[in-house]
Amino acid sequence: MKKTILILVVLISLFQTTHAQGEKYRVAKNYYIKKGYSIGQEWYNDLEQGQYFTKSFSFENNAEYAVVALSEDNDVRDVDIEILTAAGDIYEKDTQVDALAIVSFTPSFTRNLTIKVLNYRSRTPDYASRVYFFVAYRK
Repeated sequence: MKKTILILVVLISLFQTTHAQGEKYRVAKNYYIKKGYSIGQEWYNDLEQGQYFTKSFSFENNAEYAVVALSEDNDVRDVDIEILTAAGDIYEKDTQVDALAIVSFTPSFTRNLTIKVLNYRSRTPDYASRVYFFVAYRK
């Protein structure tokens, strides 16, 4: 019985950390799926203004990628994405000032890159708003 409960808790935890909820998020994801992309990684974190989180992934050569980050919380005014090289240099970045950030790129060779998602500006700076991201790709 304890093992079953532990497995259930782990599955629920995995579901919550890898599957985001919300209408804006679903619309963004479905947009890329309809364009022929597959959805790879999904993640979220609660961030105050100025806070960020990072995740590193391997990106395959000649595959098209779109990294999308957004917040469903109307408190968030600007979400930013930076794609960083192993040396910490900016490979690509979002330059829009809004709660939806999109970075698209096609690496010329397979490489490890780090996705940095930042709650750049919020109405209430000390309030942690949920910020989501997903990686869409097509080969």
